[in-house]
Amino acid sequence: MFAADTSFPHRVLVVDDEPNIVDVITMALRYQGFETASAGSGQEALAGVQSFRSQGIVLDAMLPDRWASRSRSGSGPDAATSRSSS
Repeated sequence: MFAADTSFPHRVLVVDDEPNIVDVITMALRYQGFETASAGSGQEALAGVQSFRSQGIVLDAMLPDRWASRSRSGSGPDAATSRSSS
């Protein structure tokens, strides 16, 4: 059996626009020993990824501004359109 590495807490960024969902997920992760940070939008998530340096992300797949965030990183549907028109 593998022993858990307890030398440092694993860091998880929780991204959801529903505060109640963020609270429940964050509470459950902290109870299990994770260090958490949260973001309520795709833009906040991008900032959180750079500043928090998490090992994992719990992401709301239906986040309203998820495409704006992905376009900024060059992987959203707008990025594909702008590349094909160049």
